[in-house]
Amino acid sequence: MVNCANFDFNWHIVYNYEDDAQPIYPAGTKLHVISYHDNTESHRGNMDSANWTGGGSRTIDEMAFGWISWYDLNEDEYETELESRANNNN
Repeated sequence: MVNCANFDFNWHIVYNYEDDAQPIYPAGTKLHVISYHDNTESHRGNMDSANWTGGGSRTIDEMAFGWISWYDLNEDEYETELESRANNNN
């Protein structure tokens, strides 16, 4: 989850967190992704706003793609990481 003030996506393919800043969620957490594409003339990365960008059968037809990577932690690893981050923030 990108949660950075004033982050400029500027057609980036991947945003990587620093190891100690990666989000950490408990087991059972669900991530819900919503994606929008700015097809207006004011979008500097849009070559032709007249191009159709309606729904399609493939993600690229809609000009959006969400990629989420994760690493599973067992309960002990999760608790250790939470404690480590709490100690580093004090």
